[in-house]
Amino acid sequence: MAKRYWQIKSRRQHIRLWFEFLKLAHADPSLAENLKKSAEFYEPWGDVTSTLFDSWWKEHKHLFGDDRVMEVSTISKHPNILTLQVPLNVNRH
Repeated sequence: MAKRYWQIKSRRQHIRLWFEFLKLAHADPSLAENLKKSAEFYEPWGDVTSTLFDSWWKEHKHLFGDDRVMEVSTISKHPNILTLQVPLNVNRH
């Protein structure tokens, strides 16, 4: 009989695992130094230690959306990526 392996296909469920691991990390004193080093990255996540994922997801799913605006220093040549340049010093009037 062939072995069956569970596959997580939902991006949301991957993030749920990440979220739950982060909660566990906060409960482990031996990881305190690592959490300090990554605190800036996780700041937009808010307090994950005292909330359930589904409630948290409703307020934070925008952090993982494909519609995020990013500043880049190099232009990708990948055919599925569009790089847009927006001048910030142009008068709108």
